[in-house]
Amino acid sequence: PFQILNQGYSYKICGKGNQGYVTLMQQQSELYISKSSDENCYSIEPKNIIVNEEKNVSIKLSSPFYLYEVPISIELRKPSIELLSKSLLVSLDGGRTNLDNSKNALLTLKISYNIPTDRKINLLISIDNDTIRIPLQKNSDIIEIEKPLNLYNLDEKILKFSIEHENIIEQLKEYLIKPEEVKKPKYPEKNETFNEINDLECISKTVYKDKKFSWLALHTSICDYNGIYVGKIGDTVSIDGKTFKINNNYEEIEIARDGYTRHYILIGISDPVKVKDIRIVKDSLHIEFDTRYPIEVQYGFHACRGYINSCDFPLDPITCDIVFKSYVGNLLVKTELKIGECPSIYLRKAILNANELKKHFENLGVL
Repeated sequence: PFQILNQGYSYKICGKGNQGYVTLMQQQSELYISKSSDENCYSIEPKNIIVNEEKNVSIKLSSPFYLYEVPISIELRKPSIELLSKSLLVSLDGGRTNLDNSKNALLTLKISYNIPTDRKINLLISIDNDTIRIPLQKNSDIIEIEKPLNLYNLDEKILKFSIEHENIIEQLKEYLIKPEEVKKPKYPEKNETFNEINDLECISKTVYKDKKFSWLALHTSICDYNGIYVGKIGDTVSIDGKTFKINNNYEEIEIARDGYTRHYILIGISDPVKVKDIRIVKDSLHIEFDTRYPIEVQYGFHACRGYINSCDFPLDPITCDIVFKSYVGNLLVKTELKIGECPSIYLRKAILNANELKKHFENLGVL
């Protein structure tokens, strides 16, 4: 009711016909057994891929009507692996591999292997503290490996080859390999320069390259910039090509793009002048205000300037506007105020002019 096929490195046991369903009744610890997707075949091979001694084991199979004991012979077998070529390049003068700029060494191998098995296998290559894990897609093949590493001396190294399967690691072979030092070339094949800005630090990076390694040269300098912008709340300010609205008394911002980072502080100023009183005194307009900054007050054709808290202007019937210009550092904050008593000023000025004219005629004896 079943069929046994010896595939050289494994046995395949399958049921035959409609009555050929088989069940594995007993497993041996020396065996690796997998079941096919149709659930009517078993693939059986030694648990260890490297077998150092021959032995015979038996397994028990059952069908719907019979119980069978099947002998299995485990034969000597040693998977083969050959190192066809090897190279280990190391830079001790700051060079980094082009494949990974955090590594300073490059291991290049050409390997021929033959590992007959039905299970999934990983090839492990160990050197110093690094282990390279390579999933093998075929039982037999020639593969090439180029792997960046970190090494710190030119001492001879041991290459260890192992196979990994089902949480089992079996060592295959060891080789010695001597590192070869590579140095920064006097006439590199390719130079690249990059500039970065990080706040006050300007960085110039020059990369020197050959086919497999790169060397980086850094030059730094101080690049000053103005990091504080002052403006009136509600105004906008342009910084490094970006526009910001000043919404608060104090705000920190960052401008970041590829290779560029700077930090700024925006300080918002609300109205820097507080008007306390505006009144007409005889033929003058009297203004009182509070401010901490130098100020310029304009009314008509007249102005007063300085660290002041009041101004007196002759009444001017042609304007009702008062302009306060506060100087906060290099910032000019303008505040405009319209007088609500313009008609009264016109009338008051007309009366004053009439009185002055009357006095003038009285002095002349006309009236």
